[in-house]
Amino acid sequence: MSPRIVVVGSVNLDLVVRVERLPEPGETVGGGTFRRVPGGKGANQAVACARLGADVTMIAAVGRDPQAGEALAGLRAAGVELVLQESEAPTGVALIQVDAEGETTIAVAPGANATLGAVDLPPHDAALCQLEIPDDAVLAAWEACTGLFCLNAAPARR
Repeated sequence: MSPRIVVVGSVNLDLVVRVERLPEPGETVGGGTFRRVPGGKGANQAVACARLGADVTMIAAVGRDPQAGEALAGLRAAGVELVLQESEAPTGVALIQVDAEGETTIAVAPGANATLGAVDLPPHDAALCQLEIPDDAVLAAWEACTGLFCLNAAPARR
């Protein structure tokens, strides 16, 4: 029997530009390549667990916008069951620059992720969270957890 994992977390549409080097403040670096990629720390956790053979449910918030479908595509392709809270806020977006060495700069507009509210967890062996969602949602998941609780304390904050 596969482990049952519930992920309570973020879903973003990542807008990724690969450049030879990262720009300095105020500088423009050209010659990059661009991709739109499903992302978000929570979605990435859920896809990774599903690829490892777990039975995964993802609880997240997305906007009622065209970006939601793109942001959820990787989860759907991995066979993750989705429990979604729809928000008037737009789906979260991350602007990511990656240089030739793999170093990054990332700016996130959390959008709907910041509206994720209290959650009910389905039966599970483990629950995973991260800090791209409100503290109240993380706390609610922790309190509802009946198995192992794992927190990726990123992005770091007080």
